[in-house]
Amino acid sequence: MCAATWMQSGEHTLDDIFAADVFAADSFPVDIAIDQPSWRLIPSRYPPIKLFETLLDPQDLELAYQLESLTNDRLRDQAGDIHLVAPQDRLVGPGASVIMAAFTHTSFASRFTDGRYGVYYAGLDPETALRESLHSQARRLHATLEGPQVVQMRSYIVQVKGELHDGRENTAIHHKDDWSAGQQLGRSLKLAGALGIVYCSVRHAGGECIAALRPAALKLPVTQSTHYEFHWDGERFTHYSEIRGEL
Repeated sequence: MCAATWMQSGEHTLDDIFAADVFAADSFPVDIAIDQPSWRLIPSRYPPIKLFETLLDPQDLELAYQLESLTNDRLRDQAGDIHLVAPQDRLVGPGASVIMAAFTHTSFASRFTDGRYGVYYAGLDPETALRESLHSQARRLHATLEGPQVVQMRSYIVQVKGELHDGRENTAIHHKDDWSAGQQLGRSLKLAGALGIVYCSVRHAGGECIAALRPAALKLPVTQSTHYEFHWDGERFTHYSEIRGEL
């Protein structure tokens, strides 16, 4: 089907963020069931978040967060703001930080968010995930005027399961650089409690992606897959390579 504001500091809930918004839930019907693996690349410099990885019950997360914050001044930097994730959507256990961090760390705009809530982006095949990651990392390095370097990335496989909005025929949300239509759609679906969006990759012709708006769209366990090195010359990625063995 697929063809070629920064948040203020402190604790926030989605009710706070969208307090002034009104949404008609029946305007965006959920219309595709999905149950398949997805691939996401994350910089290797980000370690697992102990708070999410070591708990056995998501109901313990609120208390554990409060207790940990008493002795860990960097907890918010590490774990983000857990209050951005509804209690019923929280995940804990081995690999959970790969999913949860996408929703608890916000402030950067992307295709389906203006930066006030998190989104978990992934490709529905490894090549699509790789090409999307190369593009997003290049944008980051350009924006921060980074010099030549090698960026190490880890690929993770997570099962996507649930009913998601099918955006593949919506041409407006597939503009390469203008995210306004996608952000409007993402905002409306987020308010409606939707799990996420299936859409076409604009970096890999024929590839498909998902934008999970809630962790509930993703299922543990998380499987670590290929390691990569992206070689940046100060202007662009000249090439990438797979890393054999453990980092």
